[in-house]
Amino acid sequence: MAKKDFSTESAVNALVSTGMKKNTAKVLIHLAIHKTTTSDEVERVFGLGQPGVSASIHDLDDRGWIRIKQVKGTGKGRPKHTYFLSKPFSSIIEEIEAWERARAAAILSNVSDLKSMAEESPQ
Repeated sequence: MAKKDFSTESAVNALVSTGMKKNTAKVLIHLAIHKTTTSDEVERVFGLGQPGVSASIHDLDDRGWIRIKQVKGTGKGRPKHTYFLSKPFSSIIEEIEAWERARAAAILSNVSDLKSMAEESPQ
């Protein structure tokens, strides 16, 4: 089978179809391509505000998919951070696949239960 050529946009859309938030998907794909990023870079590349970037980073961190390195700034103010994937992107996709398979199995089980109920109920 030929390899499918994915654009960044189609990769983001594929992740969104699994229930991932669009901004989180954008940050994940950006990290998969560029290996490292900062909040400022994500804000600039995707036109996101700081709260949107923070929410996406928090989501990826909660899933255990990124590592955060504090970078010493040149002055006062908030500390700067560099973000990078904590595991290979292929491993992250395998996790998503496992979750989606489990979700699909649960849905099919529910549908099967409904079919049984429909067959048992009087017409």
